[in-house]
Amino acid sequence: MFLYWFWLALLVCYNLLMSENTNKVYAFIVDGDVFATLHISAQAPNYERIVAGFSSAPIVVDATSIDGVSFGWTYDGENFIQPSE
Repeated sequence: MFLYWFWLALLVCYNLLMSENTNKVYAFIVDGDVFATLHISAQAPNYERIVAGFSSAPIVVDATSIDGVSFGWTYDGENFIQPSE
């Protein structure tokens, strides 16, 4: 029985040491000053898409007045374009 618990503990330790902490923290910066941070859990919906987007120097645009802007929409520099079905 001791060997079972020993190997189990060893396996858990190995997984903890070898697993990458995939939670992300992004800092928002203007003129060198951090004005906000965003923490994203690896369990968040669309995690990979969000991480890819934040890793690509995103542009932030106020979309408050546009109804329904979400994943799949595009932006041409002036207008938000709803996805075609």
